[in-house]
Amino acid sequence: MICDNLTPVTILLETLVLCSEKAADIARLIRTQYALFPTLIQHKTHKESGTNFAADVMTLADVLIQQSIRHDIGKEFPGFGDSVYGEENSVFRAAQSGENIQLTIPQTLDELQTQVLVDQPSLAGALAELILCPLSHFRLRSAVREHLVSISQLDVSARLDLTQFAVWVDPIDGTAEYVKGNACDVSSEETRAPSLDIISPHVFRYRISGTLGNVTVLIGLFNRTSRLPVFGVINQPFFPRVAANLGNSQPSGRLFWGSTLGGSYLSSNCLPSSAPSITKCFPDWSFQELFSLSDPMNNVGRLRVACSSSDLDSLERILKGQLKRTIGMPSLPFNYTPVDDDLPPELVFVSCAGAGFKLLCLILCQLDIYLLLKPNTYFWDTCAPHAILHARGGGLIRLKPALSYVREQSMTGVCDLDPSTLRDFEVHYSVKPSDYTIFFYSGGLLTSLSSRQDLSCCCNLDGLLAYRDGRIACQFLHRLARSVNTVDELFD
Repeated sequence: MICDNLTPVTILLETLVLCSEKAADIARLIRTQYALFPTLIQHKTHKESGTNFAADVMTLADVLIQQSIRHDIGKEFPGFGDSVYGEENSVFRAAQSGENIQLTIPQTLDELQTQVLVDQPSLAGALAELILCPLSHFRLRSAVREHLVSISQLDVSARLDLTQFAVWVDPIDGTAEYVKGNACDVSSEETRAPSLDIISPHVFRYRISGTLGNVTVLIGLFNRTSRLPVFGVINQPFFPRVAANLGNSQPSGRLFWGSTLGGSYLSSNCLPSSAPSITKCFPDWSFQELFSLSDPMNNVGRLRVACSSSDLDSLERILKGQLKRTIGMPSLPFNYTPVDDDLPPELVFVSCAGAGFKLLCLILCQLDIYLLLKPNTYFWDTCAPHAILHARGGGLIRLKPALSYVREQSMTGVCDLDPSTLRDFEVHYSVKPSDYTIFFYSGGLLTSLSSRQDLSCCCNLDGLLAYRDGRIACQFLHRLARSVNTVDELFD
């Protein structure tokens, strides 16, 4: 049971920020074990993961981070740790024995040394020490200190009944990039130019290779009654900070947060004027121009849309078909009116790794839209970024019903969609279903087989559209709806 005392908003927010920084430390420590790291990776089948992925990857960092966050939240707020949900469970398969080890904190940390990290006592000891380290230890970190000061100064006197809230955690978003381990060095002179394809005149496609910079830790708090996110923190553990005195980069990380508890509040680095551009990692001049922080509503009409590589293939097919149907027409797909009518609008699709990373780029105004057609994101991917988008006036909506509504309105002659209407299609969150156990007789003995619940109730099945400006989202929805014969065509 959660304690009856009401919790000050600022204390809860500080705790979640500190949890994200401890998680970042765990991720960094495990990733430095270059020789050992391949043994700390586990491949999950579709049955094991319960997700829509044919195969999925999990690392020891995923399990330990999620369990660490549950432990620390439960320690700070007794009983609330049971309301922390995430992608992983507490089981990790030992490389040597093949045995499934239940890693709970602090009860089974000894198993890190005796069963999981058998020949690595120093690493097991370092991890155990880090996991059990009190959150107060992280208060003086440079990546955290200014955020804690800002949160402590929030004009919020409200206290929360924690029974009305729950937490979604993605311990490592961008696991594939975490496994590959390609460094993101902003001090390098080498240009990491993206791959550019021209789909059609004024429609471009950029493919960006992933690095450790795409890896994020996501912690989101949502209200069980409204089912909307109210606080989110995104931590980039491997974001390199250039050391002025050394001339090199150190992966000390950075974090961002946003809250709608008692008002709309954002960390200062979420504001466009102070947001570092991701072009530090991609210094190609044309890419810098692409990711300028200017508002596309006020420039020549370049619209920057992030999506996955597979979705980009589908959109390219649809766009090319739509262009064939509109040859000779003055307007191109997704054409909203630019300042200078002589300058044709440009649509730039960007594919890069990590849902959390793409949503962070959207928050930082380095993208305008995040589009997802396939049901391959879950509540743990979106809850934290969604909360920050809310705090800055944006949102994250279910794409399929929103498109259907826009088409219906268009048929009745309504061409202008009120941005406030987008709230009707907002993604709503719920808790994760419990794992279940199947009992059966084998050889006369009662045997149990643990399985995982179907996670479809936690999946964004209708696709997603995330936006930072409702006006841009409405115009994009209108143009997207006009580009297909039926809404289902997009989701085939």
